[in-house]
Amino acid sequence: MKEFFERLDGLFQSGDLGAIEGFMQGCLADMERDGRGGSPEAASVRNELGSFYRGVSRYAESEEQFRRALDLMKSNAMDDSPQCATIMLNLAGTYRLQGKSDAAEEMFLLVRSMLEENDMQGGYEYYSTLNNLSLLYQEQGKLDEGYELGAEALGYMRMGEGMEHEIATSLNNLASVRLRQGRLDEAGDLVREALAIYDAMPEEDVHHAAALATAGAIDYRLGDYRAAAENFRRAMELSGRFFGENIEYATASSNLAAACEKLGDLAQASTHMKKAADVAAKLLGVEHPRAQKYRDSSERLAALAEG
Repeated sequence: MKEFFERLDGLFQSGDLGAIEGFMQGCLADMERDGRGGSPEAASVRNELGSFYRGVSRYAESEEQFRRALDLMKSNAMDDSPQCATIMLNLAGTYRLQGKSDAAEEMFLLVRSMLEENDMQGGYEYYSTLNNLSLLYQEQGKLDEGYELGAEALGYMRMGEGMEHEIATSLNNLASVRLRQGRLDEAGDLVREALAIYDAMPEEDVHHAAALATAGAIDYRLGDYRAAAENFRRAMELSGRFFGENIEYATASSNLAAACEKLGDLAQASTHMKKAADVAAKLLGVEHPRAQKYRDSSERLAALAEG
């Protein structure tokens, strides 16, 4: 599996989405031919493929791959393993992005109980569970509870070694909570620490875009629309590089449009909002509330730009 992950990492850095999907599908086909289609290694490949589909906002396919990976874990009597916990977390994350909040919470809490019952609170899987619950509770409006869980996860991570990626992600999660609470100074301090970690990494990280988006939102709230536009632009570019025009790309494009409007650049605002509307309609359907919202804003900005 070492060669598989090395090859996969290289493909992600290249940004060739077709090659990434083709490589993993090819690996699974080879495993089926070799009689390894029911192995734990095949479950690992399906987990990675599910994560890829989630990243490009193909949620139904993501859910299918995670479910098939879990079936393989169970058939190999690995139900209580850290690897199984990771797949369960990934499936719950897909539920969250699909808006299946109850199913996501049920799965996250199941993983947490499983890890605690097996005395596995000291590993990455447990910290990730706390972070994911923190994100879910943010979306549910349980901001204090979300912050508490995120801070607990960060405390564990700071005691470990080689967890820069995880620490940066956790810092951004906490910054998002403080932003929602209107505590902009604290949010700014947290996201700046996260960005400093990302900037020091030898290779670009897929979660860097999320921290840039948070920084842009803070700048926007503070009235620094030029800085906000630059952060949203970078977030959009990074999302596109790693996962193409996904939902995060559409969100960043919409936010960039809002910053451009504040700066008086209506032509650019109209262009970016139309892109957001087109991407959302393609991924979510034209009748989805987010797609409709972006379309209405796009039409309004187009009318303003035309004078």
